[in-house]
Amino acid sequence: MTDDHIARVIRLESEINQLQANIRELEATLLAERNVSVRIATHADRLHLQLQAIREAAIGELCSITADGPEDLTGLQERE
Repeated sequence: MTDDHIARVIRLESEINQLQANIRELEATLLAERNVSVRIATHADRLHLQLQAIREAAIGELCSITADGPEDLTGLQERE
């Protein structure tokens, strides 16, 4: 091999090492983003379940309202 070939091989190996480092960095970033996404999705799911429970409790409260006795409607008049 000539000196030019050796220099080119060394440059290519350096570029390969740099690309592999970039890949490792991108994989770490992707993993961190996935972890954040999972935490956000879990939190959103928990909030959705809480909201659903609140809605069901509110509907239950509304459905359980009853009148104690007959209403006095003598003062009401029908209007057109």
